[in-house]
Amino acid sequence: MTMRGLLDEKAAAKLLLAAAVIDFWVLYLLASLLADPLRTHVPLLRFDFSSAVIFLILLPISWVLSELILPGITIGRLALGLGMATRDGGRPSFARRSVRFLAKLSILGLSGLRWDRTAGYNRVAQLVWLSPMSNATAQPPAQWRLAFHSGAYHGRQIALGKLAGFTQSGQIRIGRDAAWANLKLPDGQISGRHCQIRIAANRIEIRDGSDGKTRSANGTFLGRKEVPPDRWVIWDGLEPLRCADVQISLRRT
Repeated sequence: MTMRGLLDEKAAAKLLLAAAVIDFWVLYLLASLLADPLRTHVPLLRFDFSSAVIFLILLPISWVLSELILPGITIGRLALGLGMATRDGGRPSFARRSVRFLAKLSILGLSGLRWDRTAGYNRVAQLVWLSPMSNATAQPPAQWRLAFHSGAYHGRQIALGKLAGFTQSGQIRIGRDAAWANLKLPDGQISGRHCQIRIAANRIEIRDGSDGKTRSANGTFLGRKEVPPDRWVIWDGLEPLRCADVQISLRRT
């Protein structure tokens, strides 16, 4: 069996769009084949564009089959060797696939028709795509790395499993306070207890500060959005994390 590697966002988006085109053509061909016998037995379908109506009926049915009953399998994805997986390369659970399906259904799958980035419902369900065209492998969280793009650690990468207590708690505490932080950043703009990251079931969440109410002096940001101190915010790893003036990205492969 051919080994499949983890696809990056742009590559996955392009291949998923190509797979969707294949699936649409197969579905429309099936609708055309069904049109004549159905017109014979269903008077309501005796009009010129009945094939299009049958296609629109078959589309949500195919979604139920591929997203809920089958683990993300369609003819187009099989043809291109695409496979759905969790962030650590595991098989998606029914609950996770259900979350993806409901999110997809709520927007009629339209955000999946992009070539530059995978749909938001993949990120909501914390799912990735694998392909034999990629040799990047999905890794367990302990092997994920934080890459520093500014500050005292600029150019360095730190594996999460090397941080004290991470393997047991799944938590990262970032700050200058050596007694509190397991990722101590010496940069002057960083607060003593700047922010916290926690990972559970491959879901990554961030909260500013340390006590659930007090903000860090210079803030924690995901992209341009400030992370609050009173609630956990999901980090999909696509946007950089910025602690004060220190920019950090997440590497899962």
